[in-house]
This record gives sequence, structure tokens and C-alpha cells, in this order.
Amino acid sequence: MSCMAFAGRLLTRDRRPGDCPPLAEPEQAESLCRLRDILGDGVKNELTGLIVDESRCIGCGICVSACPVHGANNREVSLGKGPRPDDIVVIRIVNARLRLEHPELCSRANPSAPSCRACADYCPTDAMELV
Repeated sequence: MSCMAFAGRLLTRDRRPGDCPPLAEPEQAESLCRLRDILGDGVKNELTGLIVDESRCIGCGICVSACPVHGANNREVSLGKGPRPDDIVVIRIVNARLRLEHPELCSRANPSAPSCRACADYCPTDAMELV
């Protein structure tokens, strides 16, 4: 992939700055840091349009509790408890970072469903962006 094509993928959030091998070279550390500051380090999920900037996520779990899909499927999660390991959820906190576990369950993945922004709207660090 050419540099221009890679730059386009960075802008559409289909790639992370760290995905570019030349930027991993020690002499490019400052450039990589600047790109991460400007673009974040998140990649867009194609089904949901969700971009998670992992460097800003603090793993608080508010997004998990705010998700209406979780609330509809699990009463305990709707009351603020975290999902159990065997619960099927859209998002989960793993190692203090948000992970999209089943994006196909997100209402944003269904074009006929009303558009939802609960996870991003309630994120206290603005680690999520919906595009």
C-alpha cells in the first residue's frame, strides 16, 4: 500500500497510525506520536461506525451500562453491574479497555433500527466517536 493510500485509510479510521511499518522506526517516534495526538489510535468498526480511542478509554464501564441492548437483554447490567463472562454483550471492558465483542448486536448495525449514541454520549473521556 502506498503512503497516500495509507494516509487515506488513516483519515477514514480504517487503519491506526501504528499500522505503518516505517512509523515504527525509532527515528519516526515523534511523527507517530503527533499522528496519534491528532487522529487518536482507534479504528472504526464497519458495522457500527464506532471508533474507540484506546488511549483515552479508562475502562470505567459506563458505556456497558448505558447500552440499551445490554439493558434489554440483562437486567443486572441495566442496574449498573458488569456482564458475567458468559453474557453475550455488544461491548465489554477487558484489561481496563473497551472491546467490541459482538458489534452485530448493536442497534447501529441494523439499518432499520433507530440510531443510538448512548455509549458515546455517556463516555466521560470522549474515547468513542460514532461516524
